Amino acid sequence: MRCSRSKTPACCHRSRRRQQVCPEPNPSSRGSSCQAIANFNRDGKTDLIGRHPDGTLNLFPGTGTGASLGTSVQIGTGWNPYTFAGIGDFNGDGNPDVIVRDDTTRILWLYPRSTTVFSTRQQIGAGW
Repeated sequence: MRCSRSKTPACCHRSRRRQQVCPEPNPSSRGSSCQAIANFNRDGKTDLIGRHPDGTLNLFPGTGTGASLGTSVQIGTGWNPYTFAGIGDFNGDGNPDVIVRDDTTRILWLYPRSTTVFSTRQQIGAGW
């Protein structure tokens, strides 16, 4: 596994399986934690989504260099009660969507994403 560090949250790449993962969040950390890795802005480069302790969600666009990320853009608020469960094109529109678990209610939510914004969430499970 190769890891790189910069001023933005660090992520790792497992080259054999072509799988990208975020390091486990440190509960004592005061900074952002890595939540998801995918091509969210559809520019062909891998992006990172980071969550701040106040629940704001930021997109850190990939630059294609592997050594740094672009300037972050806030893409959401109120994400602190969730644990990220999955990233993928779950609704078949060609855009990466997000599945999260509400840590209080244990409801599983799908947040469909267009190229720029999240759509209205859809409950897809309970008791998680």
